[in-house]
Amino acid sequence: MRIAWIGLAAALVATSAQAAVIPAAEASAHVSQSETVEGVVSEVHTARSGKATGKTVDVTGVIKEYQGRPEVIVTSRSQIRTN
Repeated sequence: MRIAWIGLAAALVATSAQAAVIPAAEASAHVSQSETVEGVVSEVHTARSGKATGKTVDVTGVIKEYQGRPEVIVTSRSQIRTN
């Protein structure tokens, strides 16, 4: 799963705040749902990019599809939990 940072935003793995954390590999089955996803950061798009790449994180937000891959757009640091 891809996580995209926009300004303070990031593309990551998503998870539902009130549901169990789902693995990144299952994110595509949850498009259009708000979920908490756990996985390794594959891409970061922000002025401060690179610090999270390769780290395992949980990201909460609505899972969207971008170029055939699931992603979560992060607009707040509160959406990200590092493991």
